[in-house]
Amino acid sequence: MTASYDSFLLGLLLYGVLTTVFTAVRSEAFVSDFKTFFMVIWQFIVNAFQLLLKGGQWASQLGDKIPQPVVATIVHYLLLIVFVGGIAIGVGFLIFLGASKVFEFYTEDYADTMSLAVFLISLAVSVYFAEPIRAVIPINLLLLLILVHIVYVLIRWYVKGCMRSRGYY
Repeated sequence: MTASYDSFLLGLLLYGVLTTVFTAVRSEAFVSDFKTFFMVIWQFIVNAFQLLLKGGQWASQLGDKIPQPVVATIVHYLLLIVFVGGIAIGVGFLIFLGASKVFEFYTEDYADTMSLAVFLISLAVSVYFAEPIRAVIPINLLLLLILVHIVYVLIRWYVKGCMRSRGYY
């Protein structure tokens, strides 16, 4: 009996996800915001890399002050590689560490059917009402979807903390 309910729920969930995704693909506002969201992220990464490369070129100028041309060229590119590589690896490690902590925090208490339901409802509302939402709030719909889920997790975290402090949990 439980298996039949689980398979029925999974079928309904799949149907809801598919109809929402198909509607999202047909929504011009949602597709435009989806593309814009990832283009902005890509542009940020490109700008950060260009800034890092300029910083590496600045640091590598120390090698140019060496009077021997062969050694100066070797030191120049060595400093460039060490500066760019060191900062890129350091930032990448910090991003990985932060993302793993957030992932651990989320999966520990909040990765459940209620969170999935809130996300799917938020996705459906943002897809079906994309144009009216953008008319009222000039915000990227994918960013709005992420912010809504973050607010949901923060509210749930606060409620769980209040329940623990009162001894209900």
